[in-house]
Amino acid sequence: MAISAEKINEALKLLEDAAKENREQVLSATSGKFENLKCAMLDEKGLKERLALAAQKAADMAASIKEAAADKTREIAGAIDQNVRKNPWPYVAGVAVGALMLGFILGRKTAK
Repeated sequence: MAISAEKINEALKLLEDAAKENREQVLSATSGKFENLKCAMLDEKGLKERLALAAQKAADMAASIKEAAADKTREIAGAIDQNVRKNPWPYVAGVAVGALMLGFILGRKTAK
């Protein structure tokens, strides 16, 4: 949806008229708050480049986080594997107790 130059000029004219009526209030309310918008309006190509750069940085960061998480998962899985191989009986007992509890919960009759 493209905005025509006439509508922008009309809106700017309305803002200018309102600003003339309440000059001090408008200046205090807008001082320094719209610099990013001004830069974006004046330099659309630069904005697109900055957005593309920010998107690339975000993608790179997500990839590095994914890689770090995968490495940490492999490390933890290796440590668990070593512990189970050294002393498997506590893990066998834990699985048996968990299966017994699950069977008890699923095997109960529900009250109607």
